[in-house]
Parts: sequence; structure tokens; C-alpha cells
Amino acid sequence: MLPWVKKITKKRTTRILIGLFVVFFCVLFFSNIVQAQTVVENQADVLGVKAIDESDLVLSGQDIRVIVAKIIRAVLGLLGIIAVIIIIYAGYVIMTSAGNEEKVVKGKKILLNAVIGLTIILSALIIVQFILNALADATGLRSDRGRVRVQLDSFAGSGALGRIVKDHYPTRDQTGVYRNTSIIVTFADTVPVDPSSIIKNDNQTCWDLNTLKAKKDCTAEELKNYPYYGDCVDLDGDNTINRKEKVNGKWECDTLLTDSVSITSELSKESLEAFALSSYENVKLVDGQIKADNFSFVFVPRELLGSPEQNVKHKVTLTNDILNKKLDKEDQQGIFSNQFTKYYSWNFETNTELDIDPPYVVSVSPQNDEKIPKNKIIRVQFSEPMNPIMISGKTNGLDHTSFTNILLNTFLSGVTTTVSGDWKVSNGYTSVEFTPETPCGLNSCGDTMYCLPLDCPEDDSDCSRPFEALIRTADLTNNKEIPFEAQPFTGVMDVAFNALDGDNDKKADGKPAPGNFLVIDNTEKSQDNYWWGFDVYNKIDREAPYIVRLTPDIDRYSVAEQADLNFYYSKPMWYYTLNNFSLEEYPEPGVLKRDGKALVDAEIWFYSRMTDLNYNSVTSTMQTIKHRAFGPNDADLYYFPILPSTIMSDTQNCLYPGRGPATRMEGEVELGYSLECKVEYDNQGNYIKSENCVGVNLESDKDTGCMYIINRNSEADNIVSSTEACLEKLKTDRISPYTQD
Repeated sequence: MLPWVKKITKKRTTRILIGLFVVFFCVLFFSNIVQAQTVVENQADVLGVKAIDESDLVLSGQDIRVIVAKIIRAVLGLLGIIAVIIIIYAGYVIMTSAGNEEKVVKGKKILLNAVIGLTIILSALIIVQFILNALADATGLRSDRGRVRVQLDSFAGSGALGRIVKDHYPTRDQTGVYRNTSIIVTFADTVPVDPSSIIKNDNQTCWDLNTLKAKKDCTAEELKNYPYYGDCVDLDGDNTINRKEKVNGKWECDTLLTDSVSITSELSKESLEAFALSSYENVKLVDGQIKADNFSFVFVPRELLGSPEQNVKHKVTLTNDILNKKLDKEDQQGIFSNQFTKYYSWNFETNTELDIDPPYVVSVSPQNDEKIPKNKIIRVQFSEPMNPIMISGKTNGLDHTSFTNILLNTFLSGVTTTVSGDWKVSNGYTSVEFTPETPCGLNSCGDTMYCLPLDCPEDDSDCSRPFEALIRTADLTNNKEIPFEAQPFTGVMDVAFNALDGDNDKKADGKPAPGNFLVIDNTEKSQDNYWWGFDVYNKIDREAPYIVRLTPDIDRYSVAEQADLNFYYSKPMWYYTLNNFSLEEYPEPGVLKRDGKALVDAEIWFYSRMTDLNYNSVTSTMQTIKHRAFGPNDADLYYFPILPSTIMSDTQNCLYPGRGPATRMEGEVELGYSLECKVEYDNQGNYIKSENCVGVNLESDKDTGCMYIINRNSEADNIVSSTEACLEKLKTDRISPYTQD
């Protein structure tokens, strides 16, 4: 009877294992088909965001090799489990043999065959993995922690930031990026770009020459001569939108030219399709032609980035197909044509989550009820990066052309007046600053200074007027799953289209209806709008800022590759102007070589981040420079930070004279830091004296501090006529020697 029972048990075990294998394979295969179909059927995303409960699984849309690799691994893993079960069964036979030699021999035979089988399975897994890795290396994919992903480089082609690319979001190598984020690129204002080389005018809009805004229903001639790039059209006119509606049903947006801007991930080598939005500055109608500059572009992927199951790396590449803006098309060239590398790229990594938390206001300057001079810049600091198109623009007091998401009012001669000027984004899209358009003289550098308007007698410095500012949040879509989900283009929102939480109570209170878009009424000072007031007095602050201290120290050697550059200013600074900072690397890329290969193959990238702090009981600004590694590949390089006079305080006073910390005296080298610069001014902002500062003055041949300490004989060595003269002096064997390996 026992042999019969064993025979039946063995057959049942075999059938059960085969059945489990079939069920496992079917579940693996068909579940991914169903999930992939679910994703396709639910592609009702609007501006790159989907309903939070939609499926978006790893295998959907993956390379077929990734799917095959996972199936093979799953099958081999299951066979390995079967082999282990057989080994356990062999042990059971031996242990229950009760001294029966035939059973012991049989158990040993089963055990031997099972071990041989397990060895074959493990060998097969190794061979398959080796073949997959070889194929991956040959086709642009590579294995990493059981995943197959696209190779993403982060060094080559990174030299445009700070020269051509002013800023971008996400930042380089940023992790924890939410899947529903937008991608933002801002070009330097010295490099106007042709929007038609980045954006396709899919919605067929054109400039309205009367309102200087976009319009639809354009004629063929208008589309040819006045195309408008980077907007969305509300097709039914009710200006509402939610995640469940297709863009083609209610909104029609311009799209990204993927030959110019490529957005790829380790899940797919294909560039992601994205909507493309753009902001315009300096819009004018001159001789029947539209004059406008595009500096910031927002790219909103049609599908959520990454995966809900794993962190995913992405790569953004700006190519030389992006053209400069020239009226004569024959003179156009790629914006990277004069760079060592002809493109700019960076990586970031998304997490598995969606951003559903609203932004809020961290601080404002001036603060509520503060009294300020009339030449002060107005600043708002947000808790996170914001959509620059929704927080920047020109306010001119006209209904049809004015930017009204952020409004500044005053009361002149008893009448409410909208203050005209520009709101510009800075500090990694977390700050916006307002410059009024009323000129009020020159600063010490000869640049025009602009002041908030007052109706005070010219010589009455005690006269003041009240001002108030309002930040209008965006309209809500009333999505219960995502309470702060914003309707596009209706107000201030973050990069993931979450509306501003004006009172920072984490409750979606909504947006009060404005009575007049150019006037702040009491009704709007509520819910999730943000409001504050301050006084402006009839005085101009002319005290010039200077650099109090800096790190690393002047002529410091063996600086860490990732060391931050920090500059501490004497006053609160105008963040927007701090991007005028530049950084020279010497020698240039391609000069130093090892074994015939360049040690540095791309220009150094860098960008600024600013923080206001209290230093020596005075409010001031710290500027931190993030950058590509100093001295990559163990190259010994020299770095020359340049802070020009176009860097200004928030009262529009320039960094001139170029005063900063003096270099250490010959006998004080052991201190390891520069002396702290201190400058004294009178009540009118006139210079009195300084201590431990480079001795520049207003003479044209002595107005630039050129800071170094090697073989310095006198303070006069540190005073030159220009930054060009300084760089010429620094790039010498005596001060900055280098050797070729």
C-alpha cells in the first residue's frame, strides 16, 4: 500500500507544481496586459497630470527586452523554488526510510538530481544575465540592481548653465522629484531664443496687435507673420479644466519640439511628448512688428513622469537645434554654437509619489507694516518652486495687457492707483521680485534707478504713502482627491499645478471673485489669496552694498570638489541681479590631457541660490554658488569668481566701488581666511572709510579689485582697471601655474 500512496503523492505533487507554474505565468502575463490597457484607457491626463487613483505600472510602455528579462528571471526563479522543494522532499524520503537501504539510496538519488538541477538553473540564470548585460551595453541599456535602464551621463555637455542657460527645474541630480512636476528652463537674458525652434504652434494662435496677447481664429497671413508660441486655448470658453478631461476636448496647447528639447527616462529611450508654455517679456509693437523676448519655458509631460513602484532617473537635453532670435533667418545659429560642448544636459530622479501639497508664502519684503525708502525692490519668497508663467509679467494698469496675478496698489491724491512695473522670477523659481517703472535718477554706476510712485513734495523726506500688495491664488477644480488642484492660467500655482495656500492652513479655502482685476478690494483679502501692506517714504537709500566675507578663502588651495562658494553681502540684495555672477575656470576644457584624453571635456556649470540672514545684527544676503565639481578627474585647475557692478542691493545700488575682503597679509597666511571687510557710510549713503577692504576707488584704472596673494608686494597689485585686466593677470604662470600630465 505504501508504494501506491507514494506514487499517487508524487503525481499529485508534480501536477500541483505544474499548475502553480501555469497560474503564476498567466497572472504575470495577463495582469500586465490588463494594467497596460488600463493606462491606455485612462490617458485622459490634462497638462501632464492624471487622477490620483489611475494605474501606471512599471511594465506598461517598457522596452520589450525589459519585459522578456523579467519573465525569464521569474521563470528561473520559480524553477529554483521547485528544485528546493525537491531537495526537501529527498531529505524527507531519507529521514523516513526507517533503516530501509532501498529508500536511502532512492532519497540520495533524488537529492543528487535536485542539486544538479539547481546548479543548472543557477548557471542558466548567470548566463542569461550575462547575455542581457552584453545586449544592454550594445543597445544603450545597462543592468542596475535588477533593473534595466538607459545610460545617463551627467558630465559631458554641462557647461552652458550660467552663461546660456540661466536656471532650470528640476535642478541637476535632484532626487525625490514628484511625478507630476513640470520641467522649466530659463535662458540668460543676453541670449534671446527663437520660440519657434522649441515650440510647435499646434493650436494655431497668433498675436493680437491691439491687446498684445494671443488670440485664436487667426487668418493665414496672421499665422504666417505673427504666430504665438507657448500657450493653450480654452476651446469652450468657460476657463475650467479637470484631470478627467482630455486636452483635445477642452484645452489645446502648443507642444514641444523633441529634436530641440529631449526628455528621456531609464524606462524608455523615446523622448516624452510634452506641452510647451512660454512667458514673454518686453512685448512691444514696433513698425507693425511684434518685439518680444522669451526667456522661460515650461514643459509639461503628457504622461506622469516615472513609475508609482520605483524611483526613476530622467535626462533632459537641450540641443543646438534651439536657435538664437534673429530677424534675418539666415543669420540664425544654434545657441550653443560658440560653446565647447554643443548641447546642455542634466539628470534628475523622480520618486513614486504625486505632489498634492500646496505652496505658501514664506516671507515678503518689505514686511507687513514696514516703512521703506521708495527705491526698494518688492520681493515674495515661496515655499517651493513656482510656475514662472503664473508669477511673472508686466503690470501696466491696462485691463487687456496687464499681468494681474500679483498686484500692487497705492493711494495717490485719494485715488487707488495700480503701480506699473515688472514681476520677475529668481532664486530657483522660488522668488519673484517687482521693479517699478518710474525712473528717479541714477545710481553710482550710472544705471537708471526706479522708484515707487509718490505724490509727496520733492523735498519732504518725511512724507509717506500706504501701499498694499495682493497675490491671487488660482481657481480650484474641486477635485476631492486633490483639494488644491488648480485650473491652469487662473492664478498663482506651483510647478505641479497646486494652487497657492494663502493662509497656509492646509485647507483649500478657494479664491474670492475679484471685482476689478486692477484694484485690491477688501473681499479679495481673504480665503487663499495673500495680502499685506506697508508704507513708502519719500527718500532714496543710496548706501552701496559690499562683500563682507567669502568662502573658500582667496587663493585657497586643495579646495574640495563639491565645496560651495559663499558670498556674504552687507545688505539685502536684489536676487535677480545676483545671476550676473560669473565663474572662470583655467585652463579651459580640452587643454589638460592624460594619456591623450582631455581631463576636462565641458565648461563648468554653476547657478546661484540666495538666502536672507541676520549677520552682525544686520539683515543681509548670502549667495551660494552650486557648480560642477572643481578639478574633475584630479585635474589641478584655477577658479576666478567675478562679481560685477551689475550686482545690486534691493535698493538698486550697485556693487561699486568693488569693495570686498582684503587678501591676507604675508605674515598672516596661517589664519586660513581673508579679513572681514567693513565699510562706514554717512546718513546720505556717502562713503566715509573702510577696514580690511581692497582699496578701490572711483578712478577708472583703480575701480576693480583683483584678489590674489601669491608674491604680492603691495596693495596696489590688487587694483586694476577691469575684470578683463584682472583675468589677464591671474592667468599667468606666476599666479596660476599648471602642468600638463
